[in-house]
Amino acid sequence: MLLATLLLALTIVACRRTFDADNVNSLNSGFNAATAKEWYYGTFKKSAEWLSSPLHGKKLPDWKNGIYKKIGTMEIVEFPLVTAKKTIMIPSGSSLSTADKKRITEASLIKIAFIHKNNKVEVRETDYIPDLSYLQKHNYDISNASLLNINNDFSGQIVIKDWKGSIVSIRLMQNGKITKNVKIKTGDKSTINSIQSNAAKVSDCDEDMWECMFELWCDVTTYGDGMQVIDNCEWINTGVCWPAESNCPPDPCDGLNDEECACLFYGICGGADDDPPPQQDPCAEAQPGADKAKALSQNSNYTSGKTAVQTAASSDGNEHAISFGKDANGNIITSSISTGNDHTGTVGSVTNQFADLHNHQGVLPPSSGDLYGFIDLASGSNLYETRYIVTANGAVYALIVTDLEAAKKFNTDHPRVPSPGYEPDFPDSLVNEFDRMKGWGGATDEMALAFILEKYHAGVALLKQDSNGNFKRLNTKETSDANENKTYTATNCQ
Repeated sequence: MLLATLLLALTIVACRRTFDADNVNSLNSGFNAATAKEWYYGTFKKSAEWLSSPLHGKKLPDWKNGIYKKIGTMEIVEFPLVTAKKTIMIPSGSSLSTADKKRITEASLIKIAFIHKNNKVEVRETDYIPDLSYLQKHNYDISNASLLNINNDFSGQIVIKDWKGSIVSIRLMQNGKITKNVKIKTGDKSTINSIQSNAAKVSDCDEDMWECMFELWCDVTTYGDGMQVIDNCEWINTGVCWPAESNCPPDPCDGLNDEECACLFYGICGGADDDPPPQQDPCAEAQPGADKAKALSQNSNYTSGKTAVQTAASSDGNEHAISFGKDANGNIITSSISTGNDHTGTVGSVTNQFADLHNHQGVLPPSSGDLYGFIDLASGSNLYETRYIVTANGAVYALIVTDLEAAKKFNTDHPRVPSPGYEPDFPDSLVNEFDRMKGWGGATDEMALAFILEKYHAGVALLKQDSNGNFKRLNTKETSDANENKTYTATNCQ
């Protein structure tokens, strides 16, 4: 039985209800529309998770239109989500005209589900992106579409995200039944003009396809009584697409009970499509790369190259870089030294390039630009292993790859934000978290970066060279007190 069929069957015993949040007392349950609203304002809105979304404060549940369903011990309340920005990913096919894409973008729904289980509440955003025939069938109004409805006949794409916007899963549906799973491939984004003719028909199984991003920006005005008005909406065809792959797998819920199936669908009980693999001991994981970083640092070409970079930096106050490669006999060779400006630079090219080194004029560790640039180089060549950064006080950091596929996925899940004239930055959610760790939690820059890399499974480790020439992984531990105030301490490898 397909997952969507199961979800449909579940609604037979837990019928749809629409609530006025000001007039709901009980649903024979400890969790309902009213308690979801209370939890949102009393707990969730004060949490770091709420702040993690770049749209926090610009999106709010429509509390007067909730749908409730109970599945085993799990209770779900879903509300429409009023948001100033909708980012819609449409499976692209050559048959969709620009006007069709505009209609689909404008009609797509974003809803928010509060999922109560084991005295915890998880938050999931659900994007309902209709296909054109479903949209036409419903006269371009799909406001009643919901997985929780008893008569779920949705056809199109369902995208499940967490609150900060990271994708948990993507499903294609037809008449309320899941027909395909979709996974975004790692790789560079492309413009729609360059891939339009190669887009696969999304009705086929086990085929490559493209997911193209469209946006709807609106002004959202919230009044004192909670009423919201959306106006001045502007549709934007970003022209950006990601390669994806789709398949028609066996029913993922075979052998699972109803509750386990719903857990899988929302990605809250383990087993979600994109769950990261279990992490091994961080020190053991980084040791092979740390040994290689030390070995290169003892090579005469490295030491002379490092000295040349530091000398050039001291003379002009700019960043300089040098790359390391190997000749046909396996001997280490170097590129010429490149010159940048006081906050950014470029990396020169050399045969069989596998590492590079550059200076920072200050004493800060690797930056977001250093990280993204390193992942780009490592993604383009399996040879690429290490990026060294030497600071003005002589400290030497190194970035090493621990999991290349995870690094590529980090690039997709947390795309860089361009900053013309400067290096690219992390997305707003990570910048905010980084700043909170430093401002409120007592973390240093290197502690914050090490924590971000591990928490978001970046596939890259941050190392620092000690007085004996060894490179040691930097780790950071997060601790919360009874009031959920977080502090950070260094737990670096020894």
